[in-house]
Amino acid sequence: MIRRIHIMNLWFLFVATLAVGCDTMPAAPMLGEPVQTPIPSGIYTGRLMGVSRTYDGAGALVRELPIEFPVSPTFDVSGLPVIVPGRQSVVGLVFELSFGGNTATGTIKSVNVSGNRLVIGYDFSSMPDPDISISGSGTYTYEFAPPNTVNYTSSVFEGATTPQGFFTTITEGSAQVVAP
Repeated sequence: MIRRIHIMNLWFLFVATLAVGCDTMPAAPMLGEPVQTPIPSGIYTGRLMGVSRTYDGAGALVRELPIEFPVSPTFDVSGLPVIVPGRQSVVGLVFELSFGGNTATGTIKSVNVSGNRLVIGYDFSSMPDPDISISGSGTYTYEFAPPNTVNYTSSVFEGATTPQGFFTTITEGSAQVVAP
């Protein structure tokens, strides 16, 4: 709960910064250096399960949906997940992601390795319609459990401005993925 409140506070600070006239965002960082993780290369498979909660501008829960779908992350020889085929997942990498029938442009902002744990932070934005803008941030967390298992968690915080008002959605899910 504390993490969610902290994320909401960061999001509202971001929106407030834009509202006071900040018309440009800082330039994207240069592509970062690749890192090495202990995750063996290969295709891992599993099933992600979690929940997605949407709140209105006043913070009232509007919708809560369970999520469940198959996932198959692929890791390269450095132990990094393949987000864009043929490119290493490093700071500054731009990629596309899909959510709720929309496509967004994402940028990796951080890649951190600590022991058997890899955390990739990213932000994204989309304008699926002239009256709708969506932006947010998320993390992919991978924790390697030898010999062939990765505990995978995805957390996404999304804000959307629509003709019906401002909405935030927090989606969290996890899976245990295994390499054959």
